[in-house]
Amino acid sequence: MKILFYCPRFEVDTSNHHPSFLNARVKGYLNNGHDVSIITHETNVKDNNTKFKIEKVKKKNTYNFLKTNYHKYDIFIVHFITFRICKFLKNYKIKTIIFFHGTECISSKRYFFDLTSKPYYLLKKIVYNFIHFHYLKQIIKNNYNIRFVPVSKWMKDTLEKDLNLKLYKKNTSIIYNPVSEIFKYKKRKFDQKNLNILIIKNFNSYKYAGDITLNFVKKIIKEEFSQNIFFNIYGTGPIKKSLRDKLKNHKNINVHENYLSPKQIRELFKENDIFFYLTRMDAQSVSISEALSSGLPVVSSNNSAIPEFIKNNENGFLVDNNDYISFRNVIKKIVNDRSILDKIHTNNIKYENIFSIKSITFRELEVLSNKDEVCESCLCDTSIPDLYFHEDGVCNYCKMIIPEIKKRNSKNLDLIEFNKRIDEIRKYGKKRKYDCLIGVSGGVDSSYVVHLAKEKNLNPLLLHYDNGWNSELAISNIKKIASKSNFDLKTYVVNWEEFKDIQKSFLKSGVIDIELVTDHAIFANLVKVARENNIKYILSGNNFNTENGMPHSWIWRKTDFLNIKDIHSKFGELKLKTYPRMNIITWYLIRHLNLRFKIIDLLNLIPYKKKIAIKTLKEKYGWEEYSEKHYESLFTKLYQSYILPKKFNVDKRIIHYSSLIRNNEMTKDEASSLIKDDITTHTSSEDIDYFLKKIDISLEEFNSIMISSPISHFDYKNSEFKFQILKRIYNFFYEKNFNNTPS
Repeated sequence: MKILFYCPRFEVDTSNHHPSFLNARVKGYLNNGHDVSIITHETNVKDNNTKFKIEKVKKKNTYNFLKTNYHKYDIFIVHFITFRICKFLKNYKIKTIIFFHGTECISSKRYFFDLTSKPYYLLKKIVYNFIHFHYLKQIIKNNYNIRFVPVSKWMKDTLEKDLNLKLYKKNTSIIYNPVSEIFKYKKRKFDQKNLNILIIKNFNSYKYAGDITLNFVKKIIKEEFSQNIFFNIYGTGPIKKSLRDKLKNHKNINVHENYLSPKQIRELFKENDIFFYLTRMDAQSVSISEALSSGLPVVSSNNSAIPEFIKNNENGFLVDNNDYISFRNVIKKIVNDRSILDKIHTNNIKYENIFSIKSITFRELEVLSNKDEVCESCLCDTSIPDLYFHEDGVCNYCKMIIPEIKKRNSKNLDLIEFNKRIDEIRKYGKKRKYDCLIGVSGGVDSSYVVHLAKEKNLNPLLLHYDNGWNSELAISNIKKIASKSNFDLKTYVVNWEEFKDIQKSFLKSGVIDIELVTDHAIFANLVKVARENNIKYILSGNNFNTENGMPHSWIWRKTDFLNIKDIHSKFGELKLKTYPRMNIITWYLIRHLNLRFKIIDLLNLIPYKKKIAIKTLKEKYGWEEYSEKHYESLFTKLYQSYILPKKFNVDKRIIHYSSLIRNNEMTKDEASSLIKDDITTHTSSEDIDYFLKKIDISLEEFNSIMISSPISHFDYKNSEFKFQILKRIYNFFYEKNFNNTPS
């Protein structure tokens, strides 16, 4: 497995205050035969003699680096997530594991204890926290392709409380941080005369309770029983510096103004009898874990996650930060009965394994190798970013869509709304040449709308948008439908050189929804022709029953001309002169407020069944079926059967078949049997040759495009923000509608 591993700072064998568990994790992955590449902003690794690759990237360049390189890896592992990583994961819904350690997912209000010592730092943290949480909430709520790993239950509970959300249970695992393999349990005897207490502190933040620790030390050395108690204090920082200087003068206290390397800490564990570690807040404390793994009894604070790791009188002792007496009583108890240390030391034998790289890596690899879970009802699986499963194994798509289909079908059985709309169109069409406009592609849905119009004696103008990619079968089906319905047909033929230039620019851009170019133009052209012919009603073949559940990450909003324009400006060569276009505000006013035009999704007003539609079209019009949905277009066929699966690892048949399953037109077994067929075999080498010749791209350039990193539509100018504002305004004044996403 190829792993891309992110952490803001990665160091090896250093005495700086740094999270050594990151290095331990990387070793664990390497020991299990995985290929690891690290992206970081700070590192002390100066050469490539390590078994892993390391990329030092400036913070501001993080997004672009990931955008360009993520496709080379099987999984992205994130430690100490930043808002830049959040922004990337918001736009690129890739397989990711995020580890939560504390500071990156806890509200800044929990750090007010640093107000006096680091006011500027705290202010920065408050501002950063606001920005970071905005993006972090978005990826937790909207991306089920991410696995979350808090390092303790307290960490999980605190994160959920501070973010005001719940982590999805099936995607969340609590896994401790491992400790270096140098911290091994070794049976030992404790000094029966002297009690040596080790303190290792970061005196730069009040989080680590260095002030409380030193005050406890100051008090206990005055106790009568403290004659044979010795403190060895290590650490640096401004907090209580004057008190540390005073304590240096005490014969039983050794103060060292420095941090320690892991090997130095290991040796100190051997020389001391107790590890004294107070904290105001900690999600795990790797220092405590290292001490426990070495068998050393620990005295620590009874707060945050510490009680998950320290069991009072079993593997250590818990004291109250606000109660010196609780600490005094523990130390006095040990002084009076040294056998307690032997008992705790014996109990701690299990922690070497609990926190070992091997044990922790085994659990992490279980998460890493999680196979895609498939819905019990349809074909959708966990490779779809915005999909999750309920307790019964049924996906959220099915839970949401199936009841809606039943509700619509039940409501539409009597055809009251359908007949009302038909009467409305007929009344409007009196003394007019056309009473409505229908866009036709030769596909089943638009063809069946024409059939319904014929059955109800409407008089539509049929409009076909010819983008140069019609199959012979599509042309034949359009002619049959138009001829036998006796409706007028108008064909809009694109300026091929201009349209080709736009399609080529989309191919080069790396975005997933290349069909946006055609879909936007079709609708914009419908409105243009409706305006030219003074036609109010536009009948659409869009339908909920058979076109539901398309993942948002597989498509882009079809009305976003700004996205088209920006992509073309970057990769196109010709000026856009004839390409039909529409801004998103105009579209929204037409679609939702019926401004000047009224779009009617006629198939949503009947209990629509695709199989019945196909049977009817065959019998009445001689219409012929395509092998797959949307294969009436040669480009769409190549796009869905070759470009999407090869470059984007997307097979739209999963959604197309799942829609039919939900509409009771296909069983899951039937769909599973059909999808076993490798979709890339639908495209022959002759198909590719024809495509390349027609669109004027060399095979070498096409292959280069196919292996390049997919790029998000968000990385180009877009109207998404504007759309969301319009949506909120609309939802404020009108009842929310159930959105079906066109495929």
